[in-house]
Amino acid sequence: MAQNHNTQDTLTQAPAKAVPEGSLPLRAASSPSSPALLGLGANAWLTCVGWVLISNDVSVWHTSAASFALVPLCLGALLHARTAPNARSDSARWLLLCVFPVSLAAALCLGSEAMRESAHNALSMLLAAASLLAYGAAALQACRTPLAMLPTRSQARRSDRGGSAPREPITLRAAAWLLWIGAFAIALVAPLSSDYATLQLAWGEAADAGAAFTAVVAGGIGVSLIGMELGPLLKARRGRHVSTRTRRNRIAVMLFLTLCGGLMYLGLLR
Repeated sequence: MAQNHNTQDTLTQAPAKAVPEGSLPLRAASSPSSPALLGLGANAWLTCVGWVLISNDVSVWHTSAASFALVPLCLGALLHARTAPNARSDSARWLLLCVFPVSLAAALCLGSEAMRESAHNALSMLLAAASLLAYGAAALQACRTPLAMLPTRSQARRSDRGGSAPREPITLRAAAWLLWIGAFAIALVAPLSSDYATLQLAWGEAADAGAAFTAVVAGGIGVSLIGMELGPLLKARRGRHVSTRTRRNRIAVMLFLTLCGGLMYLGLLR
């Protein structure tokens, strides 16, 4: 039998929409400006190195050598300001991402350990770490190569239409925050809570090695605590059954980590 092709149901594709000639392609977020890079780098230098120079009676040579770390920062910010956003300079990348951090680390090595210990405490070390992270994030954002983003069009799935994702209970969020705070206290606050005199009294001549070993062990305990407990905690849902064996294993792991933390604290107090 002959088929009537004019009445058949066929799939037809919708014609593609033409892109207007005057429209510009979408691009990623703009990078930080050169004054912002200079300000964040100077803030990192002040919190890390400048605090030691202010808090102690240092020589002119020490101050001059420590201030030399600002030279690569200024040069990198200047090159970043003079180049176009679509053509970043390799010299600016090297100065901002490599030379300035190395110069900052070299400036921190000047002087004695007792001088740095008397200048910094747990709060100042936390501020210095936050300043370095802020500068590193801004420098990476500024030195990256901008890529053109293609326009996208998204549609909701049928299963997602008309329904919202279930929100996590407040207790899970509070437990996750407590877990982060506890791991942070074990990894950073506890190793920095003792001064250099206490470390010398506890470790004797090996005070520097003991402090480094304590920091490494504390960081390992904090990371292990987050890695082993945060994932199952976030995956937990209301009404989900947890077997007795899994619960006992979690309790045993928590007690073991607590015991390791207590032994570390006792070692610091002695």
